[in-house]
Amino acid sequence: MLYDYTLLRSFDLDLAANGEALCNTHGEPIHSLITEIPDCYGQWPVWIDEVGGRIDIICAAAMRMAPLFLVEGKPVYKGDVLYSLIRSLHGETRTVVGVDTENGVDTKEKGTRTCFVTDLTWEPAKKKYKAYVYMMNDGTLYVERNELQPYQLEGIARVEALEWEGLS
Repeated sequence: MLYDYTLLRSFDLDLAANGEALCNTHGEPIHSLITEIPDCYGQWPVWIDEVGGRIDIICAAAMRMAPLFLVEGKPVYKGDVLYSLIRSLHGETRTVVGVDTENGVDTKEKGTRTCFVTDLTWEPAKKKYKAYVYMMNDGTLYVERNELQPYQLEGIARVEALEWEGLS
C-alpha cells in the first residue's frame, strides 16, 4: 500500500517540545529539536540521528509530526478515532493514546483489551437493515421490522421486503 506523505500533520512546536516524534516531509524520522527557538532565518537545529550524532538545520515547512503507525496507508496520531475489526467488538470506536510495539495499540476506552494495528480501520462498521412494507386492501401502508406470519396477512394486498446498509 502506498503511503501519502501529504497526510502528515504540520509541525507543531508545542507537541515537539513535549517530546512528540518528528519527521521530514518524506516521512524520514527526525530524532528531536536541539532548541525550541528558531534562528534568525526561522530554522531549527535538529538531531537527525541520535546514534550518529548528525545535526541539521531545518525550517518548519520541512518538518512534520511523525505518526504513531499507519492504518490503511493513512497516518494515525494520538486522539484519532478508529473502529475495531474484531468480531466481538465490530464497529466500536477506539481512541488512540499511544502505541507499544510489543503489546499493540493503547486506547483510552476502559475495560477493553489492547488491540493491534491490524484490528483497526478508519471506516465505521455498516449494519444490514431489513424492513417489510405491507399495503393493505384499503391502500394504507405499514412498515414492520419483522416479517408477519401467514395468519397475520389477512387484508394485505401486497408485501415488499426492503434491505439496505447503513452505519450502526
